[in-house]
Amino acid sequence: MVWDVLLKVKAMDAIELGDAIKAARKAQRLTQAELALRVGVSRHTIMQLESNTYTDLGIRKVMNVLTALGLSLQVGPSKLRRPTLEDVYEENERERREREAEFRKGRVR
Repeated sequence: MVWDVLLKVKAMDAIELGDAIKAARKAQRLTQAELALRVGVSRHTIMQLESNTYTDLGIRKVMNVLTALGLSLQVGPSKLRRPTLEDVYEENERERREREAEFRKGRVR
């Protein structure tokens, strides 16, 4: 459950997270190397995090970077949700009714 929420946040906000980390680092006038030394990770890890190019980065590393910069991660309901079959069916029905209504308008005129 926790990992599902984390993955949704990652998918939705990875670029925003990297941008926030980069902005906070620059605001504190830290280089990537200085931040990496402070956190105990490589400069390459900081670069990947800021540019959203990492393939697998653990939550502990992310949290350590955020903490070092005075940032926090908040988790909430995902805005991204795959549609269910019911959602797709309802959307198709709504579109069908709209097409029918347009068709009838055309025939009435």
